Amino acid sequence: MKKEHLYFQDKECGHPNHLRRTRGLVITYQCNLDCLYCYVSNKSDKQMPLDVAKQAIADSFVDRSGNSFQEVEIDFLGAEPLCAFDKIKEIAHWMWNQPWPKPYILFATTNGTLLNEEMKDWFRTHRERFVLGLSYDGDEETQNVNRSDSSTQIDLDFFQKNWPQQPIKMTISEKTVHRLADGIIFLQEKGFNIHANPANGTNPWSEASIAEYSRQLAKLIDYYLDHPEVPPVSLLDVDLKTLLTSRSSFENKYCGAGVAFDVVDVDGKEYPCHLFSPLVLSKSKIYALRSLNFHAKEPFIDPKCKNCVLENICPTCYGMNYRSTSNPALREVTLCKLYMLQILANCKLQAKMLARKQSLSAEDKEIAYVIQTIYQLLNKKTM
Repeated sequence: MKKEHLYFQDKECGHPNHLRRTRGLVITYQCNLDCLYCYVSNKSDKQMPLDVAKQAIADSFVDRSGNSFQEVEIDFLGAEPLCAFDKIKEIAHWMWNQPWPKPYILFATTNGTLLNEEMKDWFRTHRERFVLGLSYDGDEETQNVNRSDSSTQIDLDFFQKNWPQQPIKMTISEKTVHRLADGIIFLQEKGFNIHANPANGTNPWSEASIAEYSRQLAKLIDYYLDHPEVPPVSLLDVDLKTLLTSRSSFENKYCGAGVAFDVVDVDGKEYPCHLFSPLVLSKSKIYALRSLNFHAKEPFIDPKCKNCVLENICPTCYGMNYRSTSNPALREVTLCKLYMLQILANCKLQAKMLARKQSLSAEDKEIAYVIQTIYQLLNKKTM
């Protein structure tokens, strides 16, 4: 398998790779933590039988939708997937001993607390064909508040040494937003790439917390200007030019759930995403989904976004929307406010970086024009 199949920037369902068919296996409903913002509603000791896993994997190489995918990604999902490490290990060795028609990669995101030396040795041996991503929320204090006092149980160096290109999945909670910049700087100075997002599906943030988010982004701007050798975190690395080139979600869906991505539950039933599965939703909410066409775009259009300047790049998660509002289209208002502040911060950082250049290229001038346009429009909306 070519190395470029192993690493990719983002594991969020809102950023699909349309050349890759991704299938998630809900390998276990178990988890050993109780994170502040956890969306898993139905934790239990259920695990996926081996025969169900094998059939789900075999089916993932069959193109039933006509998307002509070129590679396959198998995601082991939980709750916490390493609660079922022995089963994952058995499935992986079975896969590696079978002929498959397309390149593939195995992946799991873990909280990192269950890794013992035996597991580390196994993952280290197979790191070129099994990528293990880490969820970790910043510095030790932030991690402990958000994720069950777990910082001392996690070997950060193990992840950085074995999968240096795989970003840490960092979730920003309202309770720890005041430590956002310190947490990002802490992880970046350890050599990590970070994919950070505000928690979804939680209670609306207070205006004070939203203002604090803006202050933390400003603190990060100062840090990157003082340390130009450090690449900005994903929050401050938005390609603003895509505002001029990206197609609106009124033409295309943002997420590949149910099309380029699907999930198989422990009983073999298929769902568009783990967020639409019994791991997260009640039976009544799942039943209400039966008529939703995930290949159509209309059910996923939020009408209040139609005239927003950011609509064509604004991230959304249909599963979290549905869990929170019973409508996969409706974004949470807090996330809209936070994203506007995030884009304003991107404009400020990129404008200051351009100002340091002695001369501007044609591309730089294009970016400057986009920055000016966005900054003016968003300042009007936030004033």
